[in-house]
Amino acid sequence: MFYAEMKDGSRVSAADYLVFCEKPEELYCPGCKHPVFCKKGTKKLTHFAHYSNSDCKQFSEGETAIHLLGKQRLFDWFQKQKITVQMEAWLPKLQQRPDLLIQLDDGRKIAIEYQCSPISNEKLVERTKGYLNNGYEVLWICGPDYFINQSLSQKQRLFLYSEGGASFSLLCFNSETDELLFYDDIYYNKRNQVHYNFSKKKLCQLSFKAFEEWYKGKSFRSKNRELEGTNFYLSYSKRMSLLHRKDYSHRLFLEQLYIRNHSLHELPNWLFYLPTKDLFYQTPAYIWKYYFTNWLFKKGVGEFIQISDFSEFIEHSKENPVIFYDTPFVKEKNRNQPLLIFIQELIKQGILKESGRNKWRVTKSSF
Repeated sequence: MFYAEMKDGSRVSAADYLVFCEKPEELYCPGCKHPVFCKKGTKKLTHFAHYSNSDCKQFSEGETAIHLLGKQRLFDWFQKQKITVQMEAWLPKLQQRPDLLIQLDDGRKIAIEYQCSPISNEKLVERTKGYLNNGYEVLWICGPDYFINQSLSQKQRLFLYSEGGASFSLLCFNSETDELLFYDDIYYNKRNQVHYNFSKKKLCQLSFKAFEEWYKGKSFRSKNRELEGTNFYLSYSKRMSLLHRKDYSHRLFLEQLYIRNHSLHELPNWLFYLPTKDLFYQTPAYIWKYYFTNWLFKKGVGEFIQISDFSEFIEHSKENPVIFYDTPFVKEKNRNQPLLIFIQELIKQGILKESGRNKWRVTKSSF
């Protein structure tokens, strides 16, 4: 952390402490009030740290050089624009302290979190709700460990967000190069690969207003996604290799095939259309599609379903678990997208018939 409290309760930055304090002073953590000391090294910016026996929960220990540098660069960026900004402002009511806290001329208060280390879904939700419930907006900016390459991890999914549309994005900052990185229209293509549009901008070349317009603006989603409209499905050899999968989801899937007297090689190709991976469903698509289709068959010909019934399917899937990734910033209607897309396929296959807006009738009771 860059700020500590002195014995009289005043805040002092690590840089000022080295320059202006002629003799050692007692220093304390603004959160837990335990003693801290000033650290000056060659790899990290000068900062305060707890002693090794501290159990402080409010101010994280082991901040990386990248995280410390990122906080400082963002702080300097706001100051140059004459935006009121505090670094590590302790908020007693919330028992939280954002990396940065800014207040704009229109009165908006925004907590800025530069997230470089892993964080649990529970802690992320708790901290976000703490800010929102107390009148603060919150902006999470991810560090280099969250940059997207060829795959998408659970920790990256935690920070996916959508600004009103159906496109999902991730915002990152490289403090070493002073660059903001924006991944937009993130999805799995029909080769089961993560695809996204990517842009980056130098932090120093943006005003905060331009920055908000950039990352909150309309997605530059491609109108012609690669291979859109062409269906590819899991090859026969790959499909049959599922018989050898030993993980829980596949073992249960194969068990359900046996119970229902279904054979893997006889299942229709449209259950195995690519991609079989998804941003929100951890369960492979062919498994949850199989469960969903059988759930419809169980309801019976002539029965109606609508979007509100999707939760019934999820509840029903406790017998046949459909596992979701944690995506706290994605709304439920967005998580329903894969089901809605699959429903269009079921209409083509004559299993469902549209019966009004977001309402369908079951027309078949078996494959």
